[in-house]
Amino acid sequence: MNYKTKHSLKKLISASFGKIFNFKGKRILMYHSIGTKVKNDIYGIYSLDVDLFESQMKYLHRNHIYNITSIENFTSQKNSISITFDDGFADILYKATPILCKLNLPFTVFIPPKLIVQKNEYLSISELKELSKLDICTIGAHGYSHEPLTKFNLDNIMKEISSSKLWLEDTLGNQVKYMSYPHGAVNNTIKDVVKKNGFISASSSKPGVNTIKLDMLELRRTAILSHDNLDQFVSKINGEWDWTKWS
Repeated sequence: MNYKTKHSLKKLISASFGKIFNFKGKRILMYHSIGTKVKNDIYGIYSLDVDLFESQMKYLHRNHIYNITSIENFTSQKNSISITFDDGFADILYKATPILCKLNLPFTVFIPPKLIVQKNEYLSISELKELSKLDICTIGAHGYSHEPLTKFNLDNIMKEISSSKLWLEDTLGNQVKYMSYPHGAVNNTIKDVVKKNGFISASSSKPGVNTIKLDMLELRRTAILSHDNLDQFVSKINGEWDWTKWS
């Protein structure tokens, strides 16, 4: 079954089963690029059109403004919603940030330093510093090289996690307390290293909402993808796609 067929089937299930068995809790949205083509994205799902992104943010502002929290404060509300971006694409500064600032919506960007140093389609160091100065923006770590942490031995896992934190703190002059796992790759060994490095929370790519039994070192996120039109976005916000954690 190809990706398009699988997605159509999930959409059908979400419109029926998902409406009955939806979940409430603390939701973290996961974005990647806003308008920039993502390399090695074989299904073309990680780059969201800027107009679509704006319509989603306006929906949140109209309907959930009192639930929107930063990643630092998302545990303080029963049904909070937090906005996060992985990888540090430059378009976050130039396309997403003006929309988020206009609506005063807090957000977090998880950064792998190696991609910043290489630049290309990612933020430069100066652009990263500019982004970090915004009151509504939190900068978190995303491994150093952006490689899946599960591919490394223990020594290199420790280097990847500690060096990402130290590089960001040295570069920005701010403490870095939050991270997300590159490619969503995590196991108990990695979580132990994350905890020892002083991170308060770490976000995975596992779908679903965070309930009372939340694991602060393996937080679930709701992926928002390029084909998520406004109706489908609302469906995900309402928890109608949370059943996919079992699929």
